[in-house]
Amino acid sequence: MLKNTIMIRVTLDINGYVISQFHAVRISGDTHPDTINEYRMDTGEIFEHRYGDGAAACAEKMCKIVKDWHLKPVPKTVDYDEDH
Repeated sequence: MLKNTIMIRVTLDINGYVISQFHAVRISGDTHPDTINEYRMDTGEIFEHRYGDGAAACAEKMCKIVKDWHLKPVPKTVDYDEDH
């Protein structure tokens, strides 16, 4: 795995205008279908995802996290080099 490489990016746009974009990097795990990986979003949230469930399921988890942001203040983004 490449260190600090964006593993998945989600972009939401309406009528061609980007209204939100966020990404995550895998911080543990591998590409075996049954592996439960940990991902860190650019906002600092960490979540788990089973690799074999696919990218769409991973993106869905990310969207749920972003949806929950609207219920609380948006956290500060993090610099991946600070932690890894």
